[in-house]
Amino acid sequence: MANDNQANENPEENVEIKEFPHEIKLNYPVEWGKETRTIISIQRRLKAKDLKGIKANDIRMDDMIKLASRVTGEPISFIEELDAGDLMQLTEVVQSFFPSSLTTGDNR
Repeated sequence: MANDNQANENPEENVEIKEFPHEIKLNYPVEWGKETRTIISIQRRLKAKDLKGIKANDIRMDDMIKLASRVTGEPISFIEELDAGDLMQLTEVVQSFFPSSLTTGDNR
């Protein structure tokens, strides 16, 4: 798949994922248990049930971490160990699943 690293190569471009799993290569591998993880795999798009308990008009980083956990199948504790830059790549993909009218953070 030629688009697997699209988020890595062009972070400012819109991310559009159509095939799953979609892998993101971590710039900073994570020691997890007895292994070193070098990729994170997004298993699916967001579902309505993933948005339960999240304020649509005020999505914060804690919410993005929860959503990232839900679409990757990884525990929140693993997502929290990602380097900030790697987390940003992952959240860009998660944000791409939202309708364009839905924004994140404080827009004041």
